[in-house]
Amino acid sequence: SAEFADIYGRYSPIVSKLINQPLPSAAEVAEGWAASREQTTALLAQMELIDMKGNNATPKEKSQYTVLEVAYEMYARGYEFSAPVLEKSKALKFWVDDGKVLLPFVALEGVGASAAQSFYDAYHEKPFDTVEEVMKRTKLNKTSIQALRDYGVFDGLPETDQLSMF
Repeated sequence: SAEFADIYGRYSPIVSKLINQPLPSAAEVAEGWAASREQTTALLAQMELIDMKGNNATPKEKSQYTVLEVAYEMYARGYEFSAPVLEKSKALKFWVDDGKVLLPFVALEGVGASAAQSFYDAYHEKPFDTVEEVMKRTKLNKTSIQALRDYGVFDGLPETDQLSMF
């Protein structure tokens, strides 16, 4: 539902951090990655840790508990997630692609809303030829660039347009 998408969209950047499991790489997604038993077990373990704190749980932990419940419910219902894809992902909204929930750029830790929107807008104005061009045309900082690189968003995109003679 739209309400669910809104809740998940607000809290998704911390889900992979909370379960101490990275989102799949682009290669893993291409090979049909699906939520594993370890991931749902990790979610339940994090929820249990917060439960054990009872009234001593911080407001942040209580908020994270809700995110963990939503993520667990999605995995339990068979939802599959796909890492962001340069040509397909949105800046701020989740999208469905080939039956999987496609993460927006802002869902990556280190990529804020303004940076994600700048990246998305610049790409749709003119597709990037190199990672160097991404740095020149967007508001992405080094942390954002590295997050996108770590999740395979730049796979197949050369670093620079300079030719090597050796």
